[in-house]
Amino acid sequence: MIQDIQTELLLPNSEFVQHLPFYLKLLPSSIISWLLRSSSGTSNPEAVSRDKLKITKQHTLLTKALVANEEGVGLSDEIIIKECKAFIVAGTDTTAVTTSYLIWAVLKHPKVKARLQEELDCLSTIFSITDVQSLKYLHCVINETLRLYGAVLSSLRRTTPRGGRELGGYFIPEKTTVETQAFTLHRNPEIFEGPEK
Repeated sequence: MIQDIQTELLLPNSEFVQHLPFYLKLLPSSIISWLLRSSSGTSNPEAVSRDKLKITKQHTLLTKALVANEEGVGLSDEIIIKECKAFIVAGTDTTAVTTSYLIWAVLKHPKVKARLQEELDCLSTIFSITDVQSLKYLHCVINETLRLYGAVLSSLRRTTPRGGRELGGYFIPEKTTVETQAFTLHRNPEIFEGPEK
């Protein structure tokens, strides 16, 4: 059940499909055609409503949201769909990709590995999250991994706040959608010295 909902919710309006150049959409590739066909049902909440009863009986992550939705006091179907997309994408692939790159990057740089190992060795065998949060070099390694190998490749959309803001000498009115492209920004030598290192 939840797998069906995940399949129907993940691919429609996915960043991948939204950012396909128009000419690629014309190619007869079966995978592209499948992705585009899957995009057609995006705003249709049937994927949630069809199996609500079965899912609520399984006591999944969505159970409370779906029960409250049925009682008319919780999230709308549209919001539940958006939450499902966030759980599926942000909660799995991004974590796995980032962790894989972190391990690869640390192993590729013996000096980084040695320094990180030295810091980690200072932890007792029983440690708390507070102990881990105090590890400054670990934080540097995590931040650099996120900077160089960020799992979110698409533009990061934001809406300007009330009153608007000035950016780069230009005034952007409130409620304007703006985007930054993290890959390029994170490799800007004016911001990061030796950005590819």
